[in-house]
Amino acid sequence: MSIQSPRTFRERHRHALLLAATTALLLALGHIAPEQMPVILYKLALPALGGLVFYHLDRWFWPYAQPDSYLDEDWLRSGGDGAAGEPDYPIAAGCVPAFVGACARQAVMVAVGALSLALGL
Repeated sequence: MSIQSPRTFRERHRHALLLAATTALLLALGHIAPEQMPVILYKLALPALGGLVFYHLDRWFWPYAQPDSYLDEDWLRSGGDGAAGEPDYPIAAGCVPAFVGACARQAVMVAVGALSLALGL
């Protein structure tokens, strides 16, 4: 077991608090202007769809250069139980630059997809 520093309630539940605040804002907006809810849902769905489509385009264009192909072992079959201070899924020797490049490429593809549909509104 690793010793972790104690975190405050806010740090541990940050995502839950953000989700609650977002839900409260959407409910307030739905109460104030219910005719705008389909537009809001449409504008929220398009960037998500763009990111998903470009993620699959990345997997289609570079099927053998996915980030998980640079790991030392197959992450689905290994337990992922790295010792204290060791990674759960180590990167193969000499493949760190390729792994970083594959991760960056995939992140850029998803961001481009989300932005392209978000800005095309």
